[in-house]
Amino acid sequence: MSSFDDLFRQEASDRSIANASEQPFDKEAWAQRKQELRQWTYDTIDAATTGIAQNGEQFRQYLDVQSRFDRYSVSNALLILVQRPEATRIADFDTWKEQGVYIRRKETGFYILEPGEEYEREDGTKGISYNPKKMFDIAQTTASPKREQPQPWDERTRIKALMDRSPVPIAMSDTLPSDVQALYQPDTRSIVIRRGGGRGYFPFARAGASSCRT
Repeated sequence: MSSFDDLFRQEASDRSIANASEQPFDKEAWAQRKQELRQWTYDTIDAATTGIAQNGEQFRQYLDVQSRFDRYSVSNALLILVQRPEATRIADFDTWKEQGVYIRRKETGFYILEPGEEYEREDGTKGISYNPKKMFDIAQTTASPKREQPQPWDERTRIKALMDRSPVPIAMSDTLPSDVQALYQPDTRSIVIRRGGGRGYFPFARAGASSCRT
């Protein structure tokens, strides 16, 4: 007579897997993961801001992303720059699904920040919390992206886009060195632009670092 031990072992294993999948929702662990992801987005934005101030090519890439997503905040444009700089049209999973579009298998999403609930700070002022939201570019979906002719962006347009959506204050100055047209000051988190500069050649420097072309 054949042994049925293997059947009982399989049944016990199946029950163990089922019990593991029915574990109660751990709200604290979920909140901790959300907080870690939120902190990652903040750290990424800070690092990207420093990066575009130090590197002219990264600065151009940021302006290209911001021009494609002109309705998105600077912070979200920076997050897109770091995670999926070639994106052209983005939405979350549910929005794509509502449009009859589905995410391709094995595609990995990326995160931006969306406004959450309003809260009161210790000083009595009101603030808004921001939550990470997973997004997907149209190239990651079953939709066929429309072929659009890229718009030419000159230097003046690029600089104006930065000024309109700068994550830090921008001020004019007459005291910058002759070879520096703009300077990022990390101690005050501000950008100083030399008055009358930015024509044809726009050296952009960070306090304590050498200038670079943008």
